[in-house]
Amino acid sequence: MVSLTSLNNMFAYMNNFQKANSISDVVSTDFSSRQFQQLAQKLQEQNMPKNTGSRYSAYNLKTSTGELVASNKNASINSKVVQSSSKAITGTAINGASLKLHSVKVDKLAIAQKNKTANLSSDAKTTLQEGSHTIKVSSLGKDTNVTFSIKEGDTNKESLDKVAKAINNSNGGVTAKVVNDDENNTSRLEIISNDTGIKQEFEIEDISGSTAKDLGVTSVSVEAQDAVYSVDGKEYTSQKNDVSLDDGKVKLTFNNVTDKNVDVQVKDDKAAIENSIKKFADDYNKMLEDINNSDQTEGTVKFAKDLKNITNSQRGSLAGIGITVGQDGTLKVDEKKLEKALDENPNKVKSVVGGADGIASRVTKVTDKSLKGVYDLSNSHSVSNDFTSYQKNGTKALYRQNYSRGMFVDANL
Repeated sequence: MVSLTSLNNMFAYMNNFQKANSISDVVSTDFSSRQFQQLAQKLQEQNMPKNTGSRYSAYNLKTSTGELVASNKNASINSKVVQSSSKAITGTAINGASLKLHSVKVDKLAIAQKNKTANLSSDAKTTLQEGSHTIKVSSLGKDTNVTFSIKEGDTNKESLDKVAKAINNSNGGVTAKVVNDDENNTSRLEIISNDTGIKQEFEIEDISGSTAKDLGVTSVSVEAQDAVYSVDGKEYTSQKNDVSLDDGKVKLTFNNVTDKNVDVQVKDDKAAIENSIKKFADDYNKMLEDINNSDQTEGTVKFAKDLKNITNSQRGSLAGIGITVGQDGTLKVDEKKLEKALDENPNKVKSVVGGADGIASRVTKVTDKSLKGVYDLSNSHSVSNDFTSYQKNGTKALYRQNYSRGMFVDANL
């Protein structure tokens, strides 16, 4: 159930109507989210003017232009990617990362310590003594006692499962698992540090009984190791195979060692930029379409004219990066030309689209004006709706209140 105790303007941004009175003046009962959605849709279909679409399109256009304004640090036009010449090194970069070519070599991967038993016949009776056993796991400066019980008749698999379960329940900084080979009917216990690196080394010893010694897990099978790598000629070590460059803006993952230096380049994310430009063109064209299909007013005509003036004034520079301005003012993106422009001169693309005088920045300013009501994209429209009446009989509600700045929604929706 939806409690109508708070107000939140739903259609105001789209319609620029007059502010409504409290919705508690309209309805005092609760109704479900499904009923609310049905009422909202009914209002939108029956009572909203044609120009509602124009305001919605203006909002979408503002959103898409925001992704192309270079001064917006989080915009898609500032997206970066990491390109590596070897699968041994992969990476990601965030907005703000420096465009740079790095030379990276991985000499050692970070490795987790592993202790393991020999392969034991799964169904054979365990050689561990019947009764309670306790082993100690020492990891990260902490000692953890692990206790478990072996019953007469337990098989090797059953006893290993008990040991593994007890270790995992102890939270001692290691993880145990039983590896079963169904084809050969064998089982073995593996105990692995929870993370890679030398600092994650652990020791196991018996406190009561001789389980650890008998199983052979007191000996190290795989030693812990730090990653050893170099970036631009300087050597580093890391406990993990994930490392950072450029104050954390670039993340690299070492998947394997390399026998030579690998080129790791931080570049503009051409795909993200291209997709954002195409989205902007689509939203721009939809904006013009909705204006043409709306109730023509002096404001809508002026809005469309201002938009077209911007694109027409940049017709030449836009054509240079693969964006054509049609006679009707609409935009068409030639993907191949845009890709070529991004390959050859990405800074030019970013300047034409997202610079201070770029098309996205200028369209943003005009769209902001439209959303603030300067162009008056909506007609004066007084709408009120008796929700209680609608809820009870499903018929069109009575008009008794002007809340034409929108329908209000409970904040908990």
